[in-house]
Amino acid sequence: MLEYNHYGLKGNLSKKRSILVSLGAYIEPILRNKSLLNAGYKELESNVGFLLNKFHIRHNNKEGKTAQEYIVNITDEQLENWYDKTYDMIIQVIITNENISAEKEIEQLKKDYTWK
Repeated sequence: MLEYNHYGLKGNLSKKRSILVSLGAYIEPILRNKSLLNAGYKELESNVGFLLNKFHIRHNNKEGKTAQEYIVNITDEQLENWYDKTYDMIIQVIITNENISAEKEIEQLKKDYTWK
């Protein structure tokens, strides 16, 4: 996660894409178990999956059977902007998932003890 830097990697789409692929693999179990969906974060879960799968990150969306007209026609700068937004949303997925877990632990702690 710390490798990705909006400004330090500016213009290096292949490095940004590589990091996003790794982070996408990291959050895949979170997306699969639907913990975000069940906690009311349906749009976040849906949008991150969409960006990873349709914006030339996990799949070659510039040519072949998975080509997307929008991706074929945008500039590298525009694609990089989407990569940066995707990174931000992945971080949000990780933080939100951690928060959901922490909230459950805190609620259990509140129930288990008498607090003054």
